[in-house]
Amino acid sequence: MLNNLDDEKIVLEIRELVAGIDSIKNDVNIYCDLMKQIFLSGSNKN
Repeated sequence: MLNNLDDEKIVLEIRELVAGIDSIKNDVNIYCDLMKQIFLSGSNKN
């Protein structure tokens, strides 16, 4: 019984980590899109 509780805790922790990774990936994608737009808008000025 105790092992099952430990396993469930581990599964929940892994799920929380994966959700955190997805959030970070989303933030990185937003940042990359912003940098791309800034770069492209700056290259039109030359």
